[in-house]
Amino acid sequence: MELTTETLSQRLILTAVMPFDDGSAIDKLLTFTDSCHGVAFLPSFIHLAKTSISSENRGKLIGLVGYPTGGVSTKTKVNEVRDMVYERAGAFHVVANTGYILSGNWDDIHCELQAVQHAASQHPVSVFMEAAYLSDHQIMRLVNLCADLGINNIGTNTGWLPLNPDVDQVLRIKEMVHSRMGIIVAGVVNFDQAAQYLKSGADYIIIRQQHAEAILAQLA
Repeated sequence: MELTTETLSQRLILTAVMPFDDGSAIDKLLTFTDSCHGVAFLPSFIHLAKTSISSENRGKLIGLVGYPTGGVSTKTKVNEVRDMVYERAGAFHVVANTGYILSGNWDDIHCELQAVQHAASQHPVSVFMEAAYLSDHQIMRLVNLCADLGINNIGTNTGWLPLNPDVDQVLRIKEMVHSRMGIIVAGVVNFDQAAQYLKSGADYIIIRQQHAEAILAQLA
């Protein structure tokens, strides 16, 4: 696939989730909703985003659940989803509990994801792991679980930890997914990374608005 401004924009999910992102950062991010795949916000900013986004773009409003560690309780994740459903979020990115995965607590992971998906009330749900810290066996088991539950996308990482999956690992995840769901990669900061991840099998890229602007400028 040849990358153009249009084709790349359609694969970008823009975020403003750093501790220093204020209301003005949210407002600026929302000016890009017409051209990108989606915009992702922490629960506390969903209401502000909802009131500023046009009704036709409401489906692009993505709520972040259990972000960024995934270590909150299932009850907390479910309540976050319910609150953001009420605020008209159009989709959800849920961070899986990496500690549970590493500990082999698969029954707990299954129950949590099932509860979150039920709370999402037919809205698309994407599940995020930290692939660089997991074995292929653990990733495969999570991918299969997500596929069985009808999860829409699997995220390879949140972009918040020192280690992120490399291109080879994304290629392996692509083989594991086998077209059963989309793949989302986070932590991209430049054009070369974006191009490599998309070529290796990523369907969407999570990126800060400033980095997205710089990347798109290279294609203009």
